[in-house]
Amino acid sequence: MSLVLLAGCATLSREQCRSGDWHGIGTADGQAGEPLGRLDRHVRACAEYGIPVDEQRYRAGYDQGLRAYCHIDNACAAGLRGHRYQRVCPPEIDGAFERCNRAALAVYRLRRELDEISAQRHRYVFWLWNSPLSEHDAYLLRHELRALDRRYDQLRIDLYLSERFLDDLMDEVGARPSP
Repeated sequence: MSLVLLAGCATLSREQCRSGDWHGIGTADGQAGEPLGRLDRHVRACAEYGIPVDEQRYRAGYDQGLRAYCHIDNACAAGLRGHRYQRVCPPEIDGAFERCNRAALAVYRLRRELDEISAQRHRYVFWLWNSPLSEHDAYLLRHELRALDRRYDQLRIDLYLSERFLDDLMDEVGARPSP
């Protein structure tokens, strides 16, 4: 049972450990903005299979991957995909990267919440029109719909303001919008 639990937490499969492409694995982790602590998890995962990690090759790949990741344009793109910055970039870009990522992540979260409310609203409307409800239950459902509508409207305003803030911030730091 414990082996199953440990395998579920492993960062790499037996085949990945066996292939030994440590430069490629490091590059992928760096390009994803993973913290260097990920190497420790790889070492533990591969140790379970009795396979050593070439840390020097991993770090060389990781550094190469970070150079690709640590561009201000990527801060916004990563945030808009829901990825939180892990403070892995050099000091000269770290502050601006973090600010842009945080602003983009706020936009991402607002969009997700709007989607969730929209889906909930659709379910309520479906129940209201397609379920045999008592007058009291229909009243409560309409009340919930109005509350969802108010929350949706407020989130739309918040999203508009957050998108404007992100646009201004991108202009300020010279980031280009992602396609």
